[in-house]
Amino acid sequence: MGGFLIVLLIFTAAALLSWHNFGRIIAATGDIMREKEGLESALRLENEALRADAVQASLLLSTDAADIEPFREAMRNMANERARLLHLTTSEGERDLVRRCAALQTQLETIVLSQFVPAVMEGHTEDIAATRATAGRVVQEVVRLSQRLKRGFESRIALANRRANDIRNETLTYSGWLLFLAVVVAVFVAMAAARSVVTPIRNLMEATEAVARGDLERRLDASRPDEFGRLAESFNRMIAELRESQHRVVQAEKMASIGRLAAGVAHEINNPIGVILGYAKMLRSADNLPPEASEDLRAIEEEAERCREVVQGLLNLSRAVPPADTVVDLTEIVREVIDRERTTAEAAGVCISFGAPTTTLPIRAEVPRLRQVVRNLVRNALEAMPQGGSLRVALRREGPSPREPGGPLMLWAEAEFTDSGCGIPPEAMEHIFEPFFTTKPQGTGLGLAITYNVVRAYGGTIRALSEPGHGATFFLRFPLAENRSKVPPPPDELGARRTPAELATTPVETRAAPHLSSGAPPLAPRA
Repeated sequence: MGGFLIVLLIFTAAALLSWHNFGRIIAATGDIMREKEGLESALRLENEALRADAVQASLLLSTDAADIEPFREAMRNMANERARLLHLTTSEGERDLVRRCAALQTQLETIVLSQFVPAVMEGHTEDIAATRATAGRVVQEVVRLSQRLKRGFESRIALANRRANDIRNETLTYSGWLLFLAVVVAVFVAMAAARSVVTPIRNLMEATEAVARGDLERRLDASRPDEFGRLAESFNRMIAELRESQHRVVQAEKMASIGRLAAGVAHEINNPIGVILGYAKMLRSADNLPPEASEDLRAIEEEAERCREVVQGLLNLSRAVPPADTVVDLTEIVREVIDRERTTAEAAGVCISFGAPTTTLPIRAEVPRLRQVVRNLVRNALEAMPQGGSLRVALRREGPSPREPGGPLMLWAEAEFTDSGCGIPPEAMEHIFEPFFTTKPQGTGLGLAITYNVVRAYGGTIRALSEPGHGATFFLRFPLAENRSKVPPPPDELGARRTPAELATTPVETRAAPHLSSGAPPLAPRA
């Protein structure tokens, strides 16, 4: 629009310049016409003076007093031309010339009518010659003055012509440059318009072809503040929703497979494990059992219990979490879990601090599952600090803010778990919410995966910040129950690169998180 406006302004300037100079040319043409009229009047004055002289010669030949009438007519014509010249002349000098012509005309009339004509009629030869010579000198003076007037008019005509030519050349020059500038600007505007229209369309076509080939990572630049920016944003949202839908199908198939596997494993393993645990406890209750055998039986019980936990974790992971209608206070649940884990934390040398707002944080969730989420995060933090440290848990109310751009405003309850442990290595950050991924020697890799599924089922998000050696921070975010309606899990962020387990969450970041230094040496990485 700016370029087209510039072109319009250039054409407007060219039109105004042409209009102004056209007026100047019209004024110069009027001057030329007036000067030409003065030139013609001076010529007629000269001709009438010569005609008066010719009438005298004709009178000498005819000696008829009636032939003097053309002389009187010439005098009248000379008077008319002199009056016109007084009106057309522009300088006082030229007007003085006209007045001198008037005096000469009066003198000429006196000589011819009072002296020359009577001398001719009476035949006085000497008087005729004398008066004829005097009248001729007067006529020559009138002719000379008329020629001076002519030269003045001719010079002004030439000057006006040069001025009109200069104006015309100036108009052509400036108009030509302005039109050339307009063409140049129009070319650049056309190129910019083509680039702003053709390039986004070409990028959209390429992205569409890439998506058709299965590349769901392709994104368009949505930073433009115009229709193409909104189109790119809609395209990115469409691809994100498509990838989310694809992920849900894959996840559903995966969970279905895990469910079938878990059901079979539970059926085949739980009964033998129960038998093993029963016999191990029965043998350990014997009075004459040697200490070495008691320790071996205790190890058998622990490993059997661990197998049972793995099977139960598989079952929990494979089962879909139904939406909750129960409203619970997140603050009470977190406080309850921390109070239960505080003894274990103090035994491990970990100091737990807890902060919460004075108001309640009501969310829609089932108490056992929400308690399991908080317990998993607290125990995960404690396992990251075997040498002691600190765990800071903070709750707060957030919002109102939209779940997605253009969406309704919502209120949030956010829980922050910050430990001073060993942190999470960057290469593991992309996989921490995947089932069976773990960096702990005794871990099953199901705790964070179950936590992720439960949080997502209740419309929340979970994300992590960490820097190796400086602890980690996990953020839980749930929509408050006081929002107008229950909401589904949040959509995937546009353009973000996710692993399958991270879909529809905010990106996992690998930068330093707020932490409390424990002074303990770095430990082995964990998830």
